[in-house]
Amino acid sequence: MRSGDDLFAEADRLEELGDQQGALGVWRELVERYPDPGGWCRLGRLAKELGEIEEAESAFQRAIKLDPSLGAAYVKLGVIAIDKGDYDEAESLLRQLLRIEKTAAGYCMLGVTMRNLGRDAEAEASYREALAIDPNYEEAHYNFGVLLRDSNPTEAEKHFRKALDLDPDYAPAHRELGWLLRKQDLLDEAEAYIRRSIELRPDDGWAHIYLGNLLETKGDVAGAEAAYRWAHEARPQWAFPLCSLASLHEDRKEWRQAAELYKQALELEPDDAVANMLFGRMLIKRNRRAQAKVFLGRALLLDPDYRKAKELLDSLN
Repeated sequence: MRSGDDLFAEADRLEELGDQQGALGVWRELVERYPDPGGWCRLGRLAKELGEIEEAESAFQRAIKLDPSLGAAYVKLGVIAIDKGDYDEAESLLRQLLRIEKTAAGYCMLGVTMRNLGRDAEAEASYREALAIDPNYEEAHYNFGVLLRDSNPTEAEKHFRKALDLDPDYAPAHRELGWLLRKQDLLDEAEAYIRRSIELRPDDGWAHIYLGNLLETKGDVAGAEAAYRWAHEARPQWAFPLCSLASLHEDRKEWRQAAELYKQALELEPDDAVANMLFGRMLIKRNRRAQAKVFLGRALLLDPDYRKAKELLDSLN
């Protein structure tokens, strides 16, 4: 029977060789025979990398059971909860973490959680705490910029630029700074940032959407269509790229193609309020008022605060 040291060395060796699946098997044997919070965390990290999310959660929970003060396990569980969209669970885990140790990463993650819960004031306070601990934490600057991009774009731009000063290859900061500049009609500078974000992260669907919108504004319809198709290829289950393509056809009064793309988008995400609103808007242009009311009404049911959907629906009454 191999000792714990032998198993640990074997797991390390397999990870270094790139055999993550083999290493995971060794970690499973190791923690079952020699339970240790650090070992459970290593197993959890590897399981998460391999997409074994339930096993990863269980491993981090086992680590906490053995050592309730193990901050790293709360962080990992918090990341999983955020990825799953379970923000209430994420808040609980991150507040437990911050009672154990106050870290910039913990406050930044709490800020992301609060923003997604619609509690923007608490999100801002969390980002400020993160930056008080580490003023050079690029992720906090980026996420603070995301929070402020609509309410205070000037301040948001400062945070995006600071994130890029700290990490010139931070792809999402390039993308969001480019979009802020596009909204200021600084199209050439915006395009440079957005294209750089795509170079750094080619599979970022939103970057391709931003590029498509910008090229459409510049009159490059073929380029915009190509960008939207890239976004669809990057995230084939996402409705928004299809809606963007549909809108291009709609602008050219190519009604059949536009309608088909909107229908495809709604097949992918029937509960997407934007897709319902856009299809309803097109149906108004085609004077199909009864059908338009159905889709606009659905958009408002999905998002009661959707002002554009309400305005369009009111125009039909």
